Amino acid sequence: MPMNIQTERGRSTAPDWTMSMFVGQRDDVIRSLGHIKRRWRLVLAILVAVVLATTFIVLQMPPRYTAEAKILVDPRSARFLEEQTPTMPGMLVDRESIESEIQIITSRQLAARLVDRLNLIEIPEFNAELATPSFINVAAWTAQARAYLERTFGIGGDTEVETGIDPDARIRSKVIDAFSKNLSAVREGQSRVITVSMTAKNPVRAAEIANAVSEYYLVDHLDNKLAQRRRTSKWLEQRLAELKTAVAASERAVEDYRRATGLFETQDDFGRVQRLDTQQLTKTNSELIDARADRTHLEAKLREAEASRSRGQEDVPEVISSNVVAQLRAQETRATQRVADLQSDYGPRHPRLIAAENELVEIRTNIKKEIARIIAGMRNEVARARARESALETAVKQFERKTADQNSRQIRLNELAREAEANQQILEQFMSQTKQIAARQALQEPDSRIIAYAEPPVTPSWPKKQLILLVAALGALMLGSALVLFLERVNSAVRTESDVEEATGLRVVGVIPSMGRRRSGASLTRAIVKHPSSHFAEAMRSVHTSLLMDPSGTPPKSILITSAYPGEGKSTVAACFARAVADQGLRVAIIDADLRRPQIAKIFGLGDKPGLSDLLLRQASLQDVLHAEKGATLCVIPSGSKKSAPANLLAGDGLSSLFAKLSEHFDLIVVDTPPVLVVSDALLVCRHVDSTAMIVRWNDTGREDVLKGVRQLREVGANIRGIILNVVKMRDYAGYSYSKPNAYMRAYSRYYRS
Repeated sequence: MPMNIQTERGRSTAPDWTMSMFVGQRDDVIRSLGHIKRRWRLVLAILVAVVLATTFIVLQMPPRYTAEAKILVDPRSARFLEEQTPTMPGMLVDRESIESEIQIITSRQLAARLVDRLNLIEIPEFNAELATPSFINVAAWTAQARAYLERTFGIGGDTEVETGIDPDARIRSKVIDAFSKNLSAVREGQSRVITVSMTAKNPVRAAEIANAVSEYYLVDHLDNKLAQRRRTSKWLEQRLAELKTAVAASERAVEDYRRATGLFETQDDFGRVQRLDTQQLTKTNSELIDARADRTHLEAKLREAEASRSRGQEDVPEVISSNVVAQLRAQETRATQRVADLQSDYGPRHPRLIAAENELVEIRTNIKKEIARIIAGMRNEVARARARESALETAVKQFERKTADQNSRQIRLNELAREAEANQQILEQFMSQTKQIAARQALQEPDSRIIAYAEPPVTPSWPKKQLILLVAALGALMLGSALVLFLERVNSAVRTESDVEEATGLRVVGVIPSMGRRRSGASLTRAIVKHPSSHFAEAMRSVHTSLLMDPSGTPPKSILITSAYPGEGKSTVAACFARAVADQGLRVAIIDADLRRPQIAKIFGLGDKPGLSDLLLRQASLQDVLHAEKGATLCVIPSGSKKSAPANLLAGDGLSSLFAKLSEHFDLIVVDTPPVLVVSDALLVCRHVDSTAMIVRWNDTGREDVLKGVRQLREVGANIRGIILNVVKMRDYAGYSYSKPNAYMRAYSRYYRS
């Protein structure tokens, strides 16, 4: 169950780091504004001083007037080479072009020409050496001082001689600088209009110079345009001559290479342009194909004839178509008929029959011989066909090797041909451009024109008095605020509880409000009695409550009150604290242990009555030094008569017995001691008390001083209960300590009024 509660609590109260960062920044801003508000007199003094000084300077400034002329940059009036050829791009009305024209208008070269043309060296406004020195004319004062030193002592006059600069050239250079400083040219929005502005003390002179700049720019632009055209024409002529030479050289290289390599071209039967070796290869390949077909055909007929002969058949077309074989067949037929006729008439041995049979045998022998001769002829034709095919194959291989070599040479020839063709195209393009330029040579109108001449201005453009005063006032406020923040930054005085905790690690047990500079300690103690509900009395009671809250649970019986330095109000706080505690019904004894500069007797009006020093020297008893306040449970032990060695008195054993006796009769013992960083008295007394509280004057005592005092008390074993901030201006304290000081002060004041 506790775990669940812790989870829910963490989920509901876990701060978002972004929100905490925003709150921290807001608090820093509010705190800075509080610092400025507290030192508003310093900020106001700086503001008044700066505004008065600025007003005086502005009144001394001579008025200056700005005249404006407007130039329209319009390339449509005369566009030169509008095709943006590689030789000379046309004028483009874009941002870069307008900016380039502005740079020309404000160039030093144009300014130098106008200075000479308008003789501005003789005008004191531009020549500082001729100007009359005034309160704010630093340039005139400098020039006059330099001239005086040169004339009187010769100082500064050797610079021009040593560097080789003519004094007149130096003056002219400075006049050009002054002219350029007052000349400006800007583009009007996204338009093609350039506004030329000239600032001068004389409004008429400002208008004249602005118009002169505009007119001279147009003339200079036109001259440059014509010169550029002449340079372009000359360059084109030279380039044309170079291109013609390059074209002739490239064409000559193509022909020379063609003749050297034999890469000649002819037209075939279909009108196609081919290389000669390629045509020969094609033709030979065609003949080789025909030869192979003939050889195959002859071999087929030979095989058929030989196969028929081996079968005893004579039906081969070549044999059948032979006239000799046909005649022999006819003779064989007749001889066979005659043999048959003789066999029927004669016997087998008849001479006529034998002669006829022999004739038949002879005819048949001749037929076989003729068939053999025909087959032999076919074999010869096959052999001739094979020989022709072989010869054609050899020729084809030779042509192929030659064609391969020519193809590699053809690559170089193609490169030369392409180079010649490219040169020819460039030549034709330049010739066309040259004709276009020649056709436009008569156009001499400028690309810009003045659309509005400058007129003498009526009102000055400088100084802008209201703007300058406003800027000066804002700057003064920023300077004053920065000075205030710087002073607050370097101020190491204790102002908040966090300052105390960071410096010493101790807590603030009370915040005593300031009651005015003229209030004495006696009047403050009486105020606690007369006004017990005041915020001052309540602050004293709060200190008592905080000091009583001991971690061990045992309230202290004795409290030592000290400070780092004198003047921090420790005695007043001790007296008022004792009075406030006594008014609560407690028996309180206050001891003034500051034997060097005692204040307690003065606050309570005791005069020179015996006190602590007399008691410690045993010149008076305890009853003699205890002085009771009327109507209160408060007894005062003053410091007594002054002695030469207070530290020796306080170092003795008398204090221990004194505190022991007082503890039996009083509820609280308050001890006022000297400042801890001035003398060691407080270090001697703190060993005999239960608790120690240190008074720190708000916004006065430094953190390092507080830390030194606390460190010394700790070294002797003092039980430091906390720090009491004294003489606190609550309104300023709220600004340092709270994010909403105004709300805090309203609630604080309303509470105590009620």
